[in-house]
Amino acid sequence: MRTKIAVIAMALACTLAVAQQPARRTRFEEALLIHYRLQQDGLPTTVAVIEHALAAVDKYLPTYFPDGPFHRDDLIAMAWLESGFHQHEIGTHGERGLYQIMPDEFAEAHITKDFYDIDVQTRMVLHVLRYKRSRWHDYKLTIQAYNGVVRTKDGSWSEKYWRAFVKRKIAVDELLGDK
Repeated sequence: MRTKIAVIAMALACTLAVAQQPARRTRFEEALLIHYRLQQDGLPTTVAVIEHALAAVDKYLPTYFPDGPFHRDDLIAMAWLESGFHQHEIGTHGERGLYQIMPDEFAEAHITKDFYDIDVQTRMVLHVLRYKRSRWHDYKLTIQAYNGVVRTKDGSWSEKYWRAFVKRKIAVDELLGDK
């Protein structure tokens, strides 16, 4: 009888522990949260594009950076900062897509079409980050070098892009929490 009570008590304790854990959001729910925040910032985009971008990051990031230093929230913050999640965005210097990748970087990777495919863009940004990381060996400098940030007249790095990136990264963490 004691054994049955102990087993029932253990099962009940496990059930309660599982019920108290917060439910993990689906990728669609995460996309909705990001979409709502982008609308607040005056950056209209579609939930489908955001959801596709999240799926691409989840698919390719472990291949390029299995142990860091770059994580899911870094790429989400970059897409938010660079294009507001507009996959067809073209910048003033010809940069393209969600991550505003320079045309010469596409050419170096022998990509001559599908510039606006979200999977291609995600693999490309990861390729560029891996290259820049190998050159700079520093997380912050890699992020700044990705944007083409140059040194100021006194030789120091400009902090403008870094501050904007960190602001978006904090917002992503607040929206999505740890995943």
